[in-house]
Amino acid sequence: MTLRGSTGLGRRRPCLAPEVPRDRDYGPMPSSRRRAWCTALAVSGPVVFTGCWLVLGRTHAGYSWRSEPVSALSAHGAAHWPWMVVGQLAFAAGCLALAVLARWSLARPGLLAAAMLALVGYGIVQASVFRTTCKPVDARWCPPPPPSSFPVQQWMHGVGTGIAFGGLLLACLATLWAARRAGETSVAVVSAAAVVVSLPILAAFLESTHLGWHGLAERTFLLILSAWVVTTALLLDRWLALPQAAAVRAEARNGTLR
Repeated sequence: MTLRGSTGLGRRRPCLAPEVPRDRDYGPMPSSRRRAWCTALAVSGPVVFTGCWLVLGRTHAGYSWRSEPVSALSAHGAAHWPWMVVGQLAFAAGCLALAVLARWSLARPGLLAAAMLALVGYGIVQASVFRTTCKPVDARWCPPPPPSSFPVQQWMHGVGTGIAFGGLLLACLATLWAARRAGETSVAVVSAAAVVVSLPILAAFLESTHLGWHGLAERTFLLILSAWVVTTALLLDRWLALPQAAAVRAEARNGTLR
């Protein structure tokens, strides 16, 4: 008699463990120290970034919070521009740390959210390396260079900013989808709220390039998405700290999770 699962040649095929649902394909459980470091970086990055543009915006006499963008604080010719670059890179590091937390917490669907957050980090780095230039309207606090100066840097800065801003919205949507698939209701609600509120503000920012409230729209958008990064990091860290998180991962690895 041939047993079910045999090869028919007298050798039995090894029994396969029950397949783990795709949405529960977790990576290894992070140690509490690694989790704490990632959470601290994800929280502190947006805070440092926001603090930098708040402080630097007040130190430049003539700088307009309503009409001028945050990137002008790191422009060629702006005083104390390295501090703004540090703040931007801190924000990029925070997004990358949140990407790691998303992969740890949201299983395989979290890979898409992690990829979008990594894209945001790349866009911010590009916009920081290729800095913008001051405009003639900024002459009161930042001497503008000749029009032909830094043409490639200006273009690369704009592309990086577009990647970062668009990536932030895509990261919210990807996290919303992944959180729903993984059963993380609180993360899904926060991500949905961030998308609903920030999308019209981003549209207003793009439409107000030559209007007097261009900078205000950008700051509002950045504040909302910075708050989303911080809140999502804290929620994911809370989930990873729960005792049942380790149990869920163990069941997923053993193929017994349903």
